[in-house]
Amino acid sequence: MRAVDDVNRQIAQMTQAAIANDTQEVSAASEQHTASSQEMTATAETLADMAARLSDQVKRFTI
Repeated sequence: MRAVDDVNRQIAQMTQAAIANDTQEVSAASEQHTASSQEMTATAETLADMAARLSDQVKRFTI
């Protein structure tokens, strides 16, 4: 019986370690996704500003 208990304990420890590792991987992926989203938002805002300034410049030449 002790051998079975030891195996069960080892399985439980391995399961907990795997869950912890998976959680860290998901957390890291989520952080990367958030950073990418923030970068895309900043780029979109920059492009919108550039488009507005270009539009203002083009209006100078429009009859």
